[in-house]
Amino acid sequence: MSLFSSSQPELGIAEISRLMALPKPTVHGLVQTLLGEGYLNQDEETRKYSVGLKLVELGSLQAGNLKINQVGGELVQRLAVNTGLHARIAIWDHDSMLITLDAFPSVENIVLQKVGPRVPAYCTAVGKAVLFTMSDVEISAYIERNTLHRYTQNTITDTAQLKESLKEALERGYVTETNELLLGMSCVAVPIFDASFKATGAISLSGTPEHIKGDRLSDVGPRIIQTGFEISRRMGYFPETMLSSNQATG
Repeated sequence: MSLFSSSQPELGIAEISRLMALPKPTVHGLVQTLLGEGYLNQDEETRKYSVGLKLVELGSLQAGNLKINQVGGELVQRLAVNTGLHARIAIWDHDSMLITLDAFPSVENIVLQKVGPRVPAYCTAVGKAVLFTMSDVEISAYIERNTLHRYTQNTITDTAQLKESLKEALERGYVTETNELLLGMSCVAVPIFDASFKATGAISLSGTPEHIKGDRLSDVGPRIIQTGFEISRRMGYFPETMLSSNQATG
């Protein structure tokens, strides 16, 4: 199943056989089982296979069980309505960010819990919100593990420039990103911490660049910081506990 991706949405038996280094008869048997259970679909014309709706169903179930969605859904929806911007929750997963919830300003009391899309960390606000909480060593290790592809002319792919932007975000308390992944899109995001004092996710607000700049950003920034802090506390994050512990042992 992990062979399928946005760049490779359909595969034939021969392709799967080659990629898995398995005989075609073996692959055919595996594929037929997955097809019968709804994990794969087959195109009648090309005879190739793609991901089935069963995975979407399981993904929705998983999204609904995520604690960050359960404790943050209402707060993120309120943030979307109060700012008039599209709000999202995302979690850190295998060096990238997985979107798990969408909230829209025009639809009160309704949030869309899901799994995906998956977006890069280095060129998205939600990803940078997690990255800026990491140590210099952790950030360098992340950069070594990942190729910084250029999605637009604004994508930051220079290592020094990326580190500097993360440092500025840390000082400010939130991340801003404009036109790096998608042209015409601007985002602001903050990290979400859990009981282990680790940033495991982020929330973001997005709109056109005109919607998130100047005085508008001065209003949105404090709002998303406050919402992020409230969600983090509901996740078990109490920084004063760590402070008291450090003082007791210092």
